[in-house]
Amino acid sequence: MTVSIGVSAFIADATIGMVSGELDPAAVPQAGNIVCLSGPPAGVERLGGFSGHLTVKYLPLRSATEDGGVMITFEGICADSRETALEIMLYLERGFGLFADAFEA
Repeated sequence: MTVSIGVSAFIADATIGMVSGELDPAAVPQAGNIVCLSGPPAGVERLGGFSGHLTVKYLPLRSATEDGGVMITFEGICADSRETALEIMLYLERGFGLFADAFEA
């Protein structure tokens, strides 16, 4: 089942951006579950320092997308610098077909 996802990337004092798109997990995770992005497809190098584990923060009780699909919000990805947060966002975009939207500094 394809699910729509959203996750923020931030540092200690600012939100750097948002990553959104669709994933196709084996089963729909529940709040508190950890989703592991097993690895990017060939041609995209794994990003060191990012485990690929995302914790489900919020899963609505009812369908949340226009087509009746499921929208999952993950706990934010906390990075030590703006550059690292942007690298993680780009990795998710290139490796998993998600959309990274970086906010202006």
